[in-house]
Amino acid sequence: MLCKSSRDRLGCAAIQSCNTLRLANHAEMDSAGIWTRSEMASHCSFVGSGHILKAAASQRICCTLAPLIGWSFGGAGRGLTVSGDGRFPLTFVAVAAIMVVCFYGGRRSFGATVDYEHSDVIAVAETCEEGTFIGGCKTCSDCQKWEYPAGGCSYFKDTFCTLCEPIHNCPQGNIRCEDKNDEHCLECDKGFWDDDCKPCLVCEAGDYELEKCTQTTNTVCGTCTECGEEEYTSTACTYFTDTKCTTCTSCPVGKFTDVLCQTVEESKLRFPESVYTVRPDTVCTDCSEPPHDGVDGTPDMFVAEPCNIMKDTTLQDCFLCPCEDRPTCQFMTEYCAPGTIHELGVDTKCKDCTKRRGPKEWEIFRCGGTSDALFKPCSICMDGEYEFRGCTETSDTLCPVCNTNVIYGQLDMCNKGALRCTDDADTTCVDCGDRWFGGTCCYHQHFGSCGTMTTRERIAMRYGFEGETNEQFIDFCLELCDEFPDCMAFEIIDGGETLDESGFNNLISKTSACYFKAAFSQEETDEGELVWKGFDPQYDCYSNVCRQNKAFAGSYDHGIPKFVPAPEEEQ
Repeated sequence: MLCKSSRDRLGCAAIQSCNTLRLANHAEMDSAGIWTRSEMASHCSFVGSGHILKAAASQRICCTLAPLIGWSFGGAGRGLTVSGDGRFPLTFVAVAAIMVVCFYGGRRSFGATVDYEHSDVIAVAETCEEGTFIGGCKTCSDCQKWEYPAGGCSYFKDTFCTLCEPIHNCPQGNIRCEDKNDEHCLECDKGFWDDDCKPCLVCEAGDYELEKCTQTTNTVCGTCTECGEEEYTSTACTYFTDTKCTTCTSCPVGKFTDVLCQTVEESKLRFPESVYTVRPDTVCTDCSEPPHDGVDGTPDMFVAEPCNIMKDTTLQDCFLCPCEDRPTCQFMTEYCAPGTIHELGVDTKCKDCTKRRGPKEWEIFRCGGTSDALFKPCSICMDGEYEFRGCTETSDTLCPVCNTNVIYGQLDMCNKGALRCTDDADTTCVDCGDRWFGGTCCYHQHFGSCGTMTTRERIAMRYGFEGETNEQFIDFCLELCDEFPDCMAFEIIDGGETLDESGFNNLISKTSACYFKAAFSQEETDEGELVWKGFDPQYDCYSNVCRQNKAFAGSYDHGIPKFVPAPEEEQ
């Protein structure tokens, strides 16, 4: 080692006395005759005259002076002493020259230095086993896996560990080395390989990766397969997988080739686009069946040309017999036969329709489809109906029943089949129910008097009555009551004896009269019940129910029991 301290250069020369101090067993002499430590490259320090002597790591020690000047150690902690034997003057010049060499040699040191105080220095004579260093003979530290020993582990210095030289794209923890020039990578970053982490090969267009890049092998690429003449690309070539080719499908019976298999030739693609483009297989479509659900459904068709492997069934609309107007209308005698996908069908056959024979017929079923026209005689309206619309070529006479909901009438009391009308507003009844009278059954008979004051009296003969029956007399009085707007009822004298039936008087006489009333025939009791006002059986009261109920709803109830006078109290 070269000496660094200019102050103690003389002391450094004393290191030559290493033989005397038994350091020879830890050192060896190089070809220049200079003692060095091959086991470790640490600093060494010796205390002389109370000062620290330093030497840079990894440099040779210039120790040739000690034998000349007789330096020796005075023991631990006491430093070095100089003893002469008369040769000191002769060697002074040599010592001075050596000191100059040590001074400039020490300036070559580039390693780090560590100071040791006087109290830290162990007796120079002490020695340590291999793998330890002086200072308690501590075991030298081991370097990490990614470091190498760059010196130390000698004299007073532990192992000096240095990181392996960095390798691009390799984590520091994966680098291994023995010195600064032999670094290699155990595992590179993804996409790099080998000891020096070179970039992995990237497969070019038209190639795919057969073997991926590993730490020890580069990427192996293969050319993507291009499908053959009877194949199509079902799975495109990717960076990691080859093209998948599938044999084109041949359409089975009952299907036809709708779209040809898209082979490389059919799709007109060039490499490498052909290996990266998925193309469809043959598109097989079911041969078209002729729609045929009869004349009443959707338009039907029949097979004009059967289906084959390259062409769909040729279908044709079934002919529809013309029937835009009745004079030229036709109907089908044979409807079209559809056929099958393998057999021809047959078109429709037509015939002229039957014509109407006169105005007293109407067409009940129009000609068309598969049927001829059907005619029926026109209807005649019956009693209880009226002709709303006459018979036409296409419709029968329309005869609705007479309307019973008229403004003036109690037609629900008309006997069945007795209604007569010419329209929906003039309904009358020719046969009202028991005890009901009038053209609209508005008058109800009570076998007693009306019980109200007479406002008008009319002798029938004086007003033109020419009838011959009691019923005709009652109708005459009824007509007169209808003409008087305030007439609510009328009485006749029938000569009855009970309230259960009419009397037997003959009303066809010159003095027979009609007695007209302008008041209600019934009244309400304190309990809210309707009762008859009159109870004299010699009279019959004919109440105009329509007028009375119109004037006051619910003022007349034909269903109440006959009037029965209370019995006289016994004297």
